[in-house]
Amino acid sequence: MSLRIYGPRPYFWQWDTGQKLEVSNLDCGEVHFCNGTSDCALVVPIKTEGDGTRTVDVPNILLQTAKPIRAYLFQRTENGAVTRTQHNFQVLVRSKPDTYVYTETEVLNY
Repeated sequence: MSLRIYGPRPYFWQWDTGQKLEVSNLDCGEVHFCNGTSDCALVVPIKTEGDGTRTVDVPNILLQTAKPIRAYLFQRTENGAVTRTQHNFQVLVRSKPDTYVYTETEVLNY
């Protein structure tokens, strides 16, 4: 039951966009993200890629700062809801590229 960066890297770079995590748990339907800059988690649904890999989009707004991202694998059940695991992902600092364009990542609101 884990989350890992989708692709060969062990970390993210600040100002990256369109990044994903690979989800190995089949029972969970969403991931809650935070990096300590807000009181609320960003909730993103897990999706299945064409090759069957389950992934979740990392909110682009969290990649604007070089703070570790915490991701919580979350499962809703008939009896309630439970956090299954938590992972931290490093965001390495770098200068903002001149060509950077912010695109909002779709998140669920509660």
